[in-house]
Amino acid sequence: MNNEFVAITNATELQEVNKLETNAASLGLYTVQTHLEDALRLMSLKPTPDLRNSIKESISMVGSVARLLEPTDRLTKSLSLLSGKGLISEKLANKLKQIYNYTSDANGIRHELMDDPNLSLAEARYFLITCSAFTNFLIDIGSTNNLLQTQEPKTQ
Repeated sequence: MNNEFVAITNATELQEVNKLETNAASLGLYTVQTHLEDALRLMSLKPTPDLRNSIKESISMVGSVARLLEPTDRLTKSLSLLSGKGLISEKLANKLKQIYNYTSDANGIRHELMDDPNLSLAEARYFLITCSAFTNFLIDIGSTNNLLQTQEPKTQ
């Protein structure tokens, strides 16, 4: 994880993040790699982690894969299409939509200048782990159904 320190001590949780790092690299999912690296980097900033932006990067991992599987302009729309095709359950898609909506509401994390001093490291860690697991789940679905295509690396 690029020598970033993140307070994840549960082996299963760490395994999920590591699995995503491996999946993204081996499948050439550069946007996922970038979002994961940024989420980890922002969470491990010293002396003050950037929790708000770490959470944004975590949810963006899910969005980047969902939109690779079902190209649309919104994560929620891609999830609905995946659900409609029977690739993910409607209830599971709806739960992730609720998590996404939590970050997008009027006082949401994804909105500009909405710093919330009440965000905790535990909340950022929850998003990192949950979004890593769901992204891995979508990658598995995409791989099983031949829906994933390797992305071209972005040149700077």
